Order: sequence, then C-alpha cells, then structure tokens
Amino acid sequence: MPANHITEAKIVYPIHERTRFCGALPYQADMHANNHQVRLLQWGVGTGKTQWGAVESEVNMARFPGMYGLIVAPTYRMLKDATIPKIQATLDAFRKVNGFSLVSHWHKSDMVLSVIGGGEVRLRSSDDPDKIRGPDYAWAWFDEASMMSNQDMIWDITTSRMRAVADPRIWITTTPRGNDGMLRHVHEQIAAGNPHYTY
Repeated sequence: MPANHITEAKIVYPIHERTRFCGALPYQADMHANNHQVRLLQWGVGTGKTQWGAVESEVNMARFPGMYGLIVAPTYRMLKDATIPKIQATLDAFRKVNGFSLVSHWHKSDMVLSVIGGGEVRLRSSDDPDKIRGPDYAWAWFDEASMMSNQDMIWDITTSRMRAVADPRIWITTTPRGNDGMLRHVHEQIAAGNPHYTY
C-alpha cells in the first residue's frame, strides 16, 4: 500500500488491540484510553513508563498524520540507551501486526523519524533546549522528566510550539520523585480543576 494512501483510519485500530500486543497491563491500558490533553505518569521503577510512552508515541503518529511530534529525554545518552530502543521495539511490533511500518526512515545523525504520510518525530535532549524550537508540534512526550535540567524552559518552549492541531497531546513519564518545573505545573493545574490535565 503506497504511503501517501495510508490514512488515519487505516492505521489506527482500537486501543485495546494496540495495547494487547504490546502486553499492556490494565493500568497502562486505562491511561492509553484516557483522552486528556496533558497526562502525567509518575510510576515507580519497572512499571513500564517508557514502554507506555513509546506505544503512545506510535498512537499519535497515526492520530496526527503529516504532523510533527517531539520526544524529549534528560540526555542524548538516555535517549539512545532507553527511549529509542523502546520506540524501535514498539514500531517493530506494529509492523509485524499490520504488515507495514509507520516510519519510512530513521535519520540517526539528525535524531529524526520520518513518518509515512509526511510527518516527523524529533528526538531531543533537555540539556539542549534550543533544538526543540522550530516546527509546530501536534504531540510531545517527556521521558524521565524528573531528571531533566531546565524543566521550566523546556515546558515553556514546547507548549509555545503546540500549535499544529486544535487538540495537541502531551504526556510526561517519570518516577514519583521530584515535583519541580513542569511536574509542579501539572499538579497545580490538576489541583485547580483544569479539565485538560490528569494523572
């Protein structure tokens, strides 16, 4: 099937099917099905936070065809050692189930995934915030956010770029330790009753 003929309806199948083949536990599947714009996952070590974020990235590559997505980890080393392997495994699982890949090319030197239909996913480190600037994003994932430097700056830069769609998505995966920067902001918004935020 030519990439330019693949539409969201042809890519996205029900959430429970998508999470089933990734081995999602009930609490992980519930958060995948959650439709809030901003989701905070402060789960303990070994609970599948990065796996969850990788699956959710795949969901949003399909949900927003032709758009830009953003993935941020504390350092490039953490991206290469933890985040990227989970993304690759999730994309491999998708390809085995569906018979085609969501990603047409992996530009390793630029840390960019080209998505079928024209979209891109940029993988960036929080210690290099200027590289987040540029395109308007439809979705963003912050992995291990409690370990990030410049949390407030990263949050402000990213949220100022979430203009590609009317209903952009942000999710944050991290351990329960720490409540600074973007984590504090999310907790404050939830406490204030903002209906777009949840954990």
